[in-house]
Amino acid sequence: MNIAKTCTQAIMKAFGSLPLNFLYAIGKGLAFIMEKIMRYRYAVIITNLSRSFPEKKYDEIREIAHSFYRHFAAILAEAVWFGASDTKRLRQQQLCSIRNPELLDRLYKDAPSTMIMMAHNNNWEIVGGIPFYNYTDKPFPATEKNCCVTYKRLTNATWDAIMADNRKAVLLDKDNFEGYLESSQVMRYAVKHRSEHMFYLFIGDQSPYHNSVANIDLVFLNQKTRTMSGAATLANRMGHAVVYLSCRRESMGHYSWEFKEICTDASKVSVEYIMKMYYQLLEEDIKAQPANYLWSHKRWKTIFE
Repeated sequence: MNIAKTCTQAIMKAFGSLPLNFLYAIGKGLAFIMEKIMRYRYAVIITNLSRSFPEKKYDEIREIAHSFYRHFAAILAEAVWFGASDTKRLRQQQLCSIRNPELLDRLYKDAPSTMIMMAHNNNWEIVGGIPFYNYTDKPFPATEKNCCVTYKRLTNATWDAIMADNRKAVLLDKDNFEGYLESSQVMRYAVKHRSEHMFYLFIGDQSPYHNSVANIDLVFLNQKTRTMSGAATLANRMGHAVVYLSCRRESMGHYSWEFKEICTDASKVSVEYIMKMYYQLLEEDIKAQPANYLWSHKRWKTIFE
């Protein structure tokens, strides 16, 4: 038995059982501690913001950083709440809603499978609830049986296991869910399920693996950026449709999702085209809500001269 994992999950479960608004209140205090006392990655955040928005004055950069800490604490609160929830609680809260479920329904009929490319923007930790975010009578084909959520393994094995359980918490059959895969395992999984229409959810704005050779360099937020292009490469090889998942915070306790089509058959376009479109759409979302991106992430730690 992993005692650290058991104790941590028990604490998270206890806090997660509290009302979400109460967790938000706790989050405000946590944001103050991270920003003013711990100075959690403050230099990284200011540097990332300054390079991404060179037209902004320093006071504006500091204000975005301040708002980022508030947002970051809020998504931690939401993640803990999510991990202690079930389907009924999730739907009652309506933490997230989908604006255009009909797009996925069309691609479900017209494409072999669909690659959904998302990012560390707003709250990426609640993506496991995707089968339950459609509150309309419009068709929505994504289910526990045909959704595959990918992740990049954490260095700490205990926290990797904790986050895996947390991300699958609301699923009806979480113990038998096979679609939570480390990104390096997805190709084999996709080949195995090539006769089924699957939905693959990839976070695409991470730094690529050190030993990866098939990467594309482009400009993202005014900075040279090496992309993690595995999702686009997989879609290109297998002829999948590709969509970008745009996430916006509408109000505290509610996000809206909108799927934006990049291509219906990735084998007919280049991997570079997919990545350029993905980062272009992501940049639009970040500029609309600049505080809600993961600025503490050392995204640009590799410098290209």
